[in-house]
Amino acid sequence: MSAKPTNPGHDEQAPPKKGPGLVVWAIVSLVSGAAGFFVPMLLTSKSHAEKAEEHKTEAPVAKQAEKLVVIPFDDIRVNLNEVQPHYLAIKMAFQVDATQEKIVTDLIAEKKVPLKSWLLIHLGDKDMDDVRGGAGKNMLKREILERFNSMLFTDGYDRIYDVLFEDFMIQ
Repeated sequence: MSAKPTNPGHDEQAPPKKGPGLVVWAIVSLVSGAAGFFVPMLLTSKSHAEKAEEHKTEAPVAKQAEKLVVIPFDDIRVNLNEVQPHYLAIKMAFQVDATQEKIVTDLIAEKKVPLKSWLLIHLGDKDMDDVRGGAGKNMLKREILERFNSMLFTDGYDRIYDVLFEDFMIQ
């Protein structure tokens, strides 16, 4: 009878591991993660630069203004939305490119009633806290600028660059 002798301390040896080790997998993971992060950044930065160049040539109004002029607007006086009566009186003007002065002046004169109506209603909804301080005034300038550009110019190009307050009084 042939029986294999059993050695209690010596089992059959496990076959050696085959394939790459843990260090190799860590390096492969690190390299592929870095590639996944940097390759899209390189591709998008190139396309953003190209789009910026195309955008510069498409919008002649968006170029840097060579000479700016100021177009005055009517004085506005409106009651604020307060329990105690307070009113806001502003005198403002618009800053535009000199080449667009005639177009903007004509459009403002043509649409003065709807512009003024919107402004009176918009300002009438404001309270003292909305128009107080530099932050309130800057927010109001931005709201007026966006609304007037959208009401006057339907082609999407803003021709009014800034709203300038000549007088701003709350009483």
